[in-house]
Amino acid sequence: MVKRGDEELVTPYNFAPRFERAVVYLACGDLRFYGLGGHGLDPKALSTGPHKLAVEAAQAIARDIGHGPGSSLLVVQRLSRWRADGKVTHEDVLAVDELLEEGDAAHSTLNVDAILNELIPVLRQRMQDAATRDLIDATAKNDDEGIAQVEDALAKARSLGKVENTLGTKVSSHSFEEITRARYMDRLPLGVAELDVLLDGGVPRGTLTVVLGDQKSGKSMFSSHVTASAQLRRQFCAYASLEVPRHAILARLKSNLTGVPINTLLNGDTAQAKQVMAEIEDRLGPCYVKNFPAKATTVAHLRSWVSDLEAAEGRKLDLLVVDYLDKLKPPKSMDKEGSSYAGTGNVFEEVRVWAEQQGFWCFSPTQSQGRGRDRGKHKGGQENTGSTRDVLDMGDEADSVEKSRVADLFLTLNPRDEGRSILFYVAGYRHGVSRRATPPIPVDFTCGRLAPVDLSAGAEEW
Repeated sequence: MVKRGDEELVTPYNFAPRFERAVVYLACGDLRFYGLGGHGLDPKALSTGPHKLAVEAAQAIARDIGHGPGSSLLVVQRLSRWRADGKVTHEDVLAVDELLEEGDAAHSTLNVDAILNELIPVLRQRMQDAATRDLIDATAKNDDEGIAQVEDALAKARSLGKVENTLGTKVSSHSFEEITRARYMDRLPLGVAELDVLLDGGVPRGTLTVVLGDQKSGKSMFSSHVTASAQLRRQFCAYASLEVPRHAILARLKSNLTGVPINTLLNGDTAQAKQVMAEIEDRLGPCYVKNFPAKATTVAHLRSWVSDLEAAEGRKLDLLVVDYLDKLKPPKSMDKEGSSYAGTGNVFEEVRVWAEQQGFWCFSPTQSQGRGRDRGKHKGGQENTGSTRDVLDMGDEADSVEKSRVADLFLTLNPRDEGRSILFYVAGYRHGVSRRATPPIPVDFTCGRLAPVDLSAGAEEW
């Protein structure tokens, strides 16, 4: 910042024009972006009048409601109020409206994390430089309060991009909209009608689903069934396998979608499946399958892969399946005692936060302790009753119980009729009613299906 006479001038950011437009739009329209970095923007350092006004309005809204606007409409409305008060002109409002309308159209192509990675160092350096100048002044004046304020400013600079800077949502007559929006949250049906009914239509976007089952109970098959179901709804899917070979996953997905048995495809007889795929392919969402090495792959590796996929497809990921999250390498080494448990819990929590921040569904199977336990009783010795007797439950995980605590949906698979059907048990559900079960659902593992498949799913809406 420099001074010329009595006028204080702010050194401009000198962002590339397209980059600055994206930053301004995301500060107005993306809650997470605003909380992680948008709040640190100095409107005066932006290059154009509409950019400055848009960010000023977004920051004014944040001061009123405790967090970023999360909607370009709110920013334009705030500027309309300012116009009525004579603070801005009609032309100002129109210019910002046009800017944000272009941003709305391009939102799905913006890589929020990549933009934050470029923006945060610039904002952090500016904040640190300002704090250094203030520290010199406070030290010269022996101003203890001023020095404390500098320490707070440096802490805020360090938190940029790591901790969302929001006050939360104020409990008032103005926050009912946030509750109402939750009714219409985007949900992913899991492709089993009876189960989706228990889940109020499907799992909310930005959540982690963990599926518990015994060995050979159909966990990975259910993973491919959910993926194929999402593809039929034109969702963008990524399937990371740390156990099953890629060709086997591809065979399961294509078998599920076409009805041609898995073994037929694996034996090289693909003519019928190719014909069916040709008929439905234009209605399928993109899906990528990749093998990763167990115990050597980290969440960071998955993040990089997803970022590359999103750049290639020009859209944000909808569904990430990781088979299995248990086999990821923890983010840091753990103490000898309880290290595997703590490490697993950290991985699941890291992925859950990632899914929530990026707004995709994440789905992962996990292994149970096996059939040695008495499943006719819950912990504490109380016997189950009804359809949930003798089912896997929370606490039946093979290692860390943190998995069931972290998961937004903790689902268990319980084979019946010598494996010809499966009872699905909703052991824990953060967004709905827990401890409910479906009746036994007939399965067709030969075609990788855990329920009948509707090839017309999603066709009408698209």
